[in-house]
Amino acid sequence: MEYQHKLETNKVSNRMSIGGFPIPRDVDANSSTPNYSQELISKFRDGKNTTALPSKESILKEGDTRLEIFNATAAAKMLTSYVSMHLKDEWRKNIFFQLDLIHEFEEWDDELSPIGRDSMTTFLKAMLKVNLKKYPGLGLTNKGYLIAAWTENQKKLTLEFQPKDKVKWIVSQELSPEETERAAGFTNIRRLYRCIAPYGVQSWFTEK
Repeated sequence: MEYQHKLETNKVSNRMSIGGFPIPRDVDANSSTPNYSQELISKFRDGKNTTALPSKESILKEGDTRLEIFNATAAAKMLTSYVSMHLKDEWRKNIFFQLDLIHEFEEWDDELSPIGRDSMTTFLKAMLKVNLKKYPGLGLTNKGYLIAAWTENQKKLTLEFQPKDKVKWIVSQELSPEETERAAGFTNIRRLYRCIAPYGVQSWFTEK
């Protein structure tokens, strides 16, 4: 972009904040423009801030982006709910929390795409095939692919979940400040564990 019997959340740096902006419930499904755009414009006009007001076009674009992020996050959570009976409640809540975190609008990068449904499906299928010992940190690529990362001491594993059950993996091990070994590959979820097992991932998860 990280043993007890209790699973621990993997700690990774994340620049996202968690101060969310609620999406209003009165969005007209038959309108190409969200209803809340006029409300946002009114808030700017009625405020006492003397700085220059943003244009209506920029506010409408902001509203569209918020709605796109909201819809993508909701779809990802819905997919997770479909398999929630196979997930520990703590893990399900962790996924939901991190999905909100990486889609925080106030920290959103315009070059990013919200999480894709196909990527989330691949992620869930992969997670159901392993016994987790540590929860990964989650992130996004600019294409909307979900990334899971584990770090332990000087070793790191990163998985990028792509559509159609495809997974890109990267393992790195820092041997010294001047030397780092890396291995990478591209496989499917059926063969994923066999591809990365030789690199000592058993402290993070094992195959079911």
